[in-house]
Amino acid sequence: MTEAVNPSYETLRDGVENSTVRAAWREGDRWASYMGEQYQAIATDETLSAEGRKFKEEQVREKYLPKVTQAYTEAREKALAEAKSAVAMSIPLPDEDPSECPRQGRHHDGSYPERDGFYPPRY
Repeated sequence: MTEAVNPSYETLRDGVENSTVRAAWREGDRWASYMGEQYQAIATDETLSAEGRKFKEEQVREKYLPKVTQAYTEAREKALAEAKSAVAMSIPLPDEDPSECPRQGRHHDGSYPERDGFYPPRY
């Protein structure tokens, strides 16, 4: 499979495997896009004075910026939680209680070292 060296923003966003992260990211993009459209409409409205534009822009910012921020924050937090979970799941942990013996564990075939006559050093 050929992958882009510098993938586009949309390719990165849509390539996220976790559907909840991807949905939150797309929600943030949707609100940001709508906010941009509102700003563009204000900028092209010739009936507004400079003060009127400033006032309308502030209204748009107050209305949509919290929604944009919330969606992106949610996506970031979910992605971070997923990454931490993946790291935790990738670290093999012993089946036995570590307080019994720090070196005790199973062989690859599932047998226990002490039952095979091998006793690891105790620390």
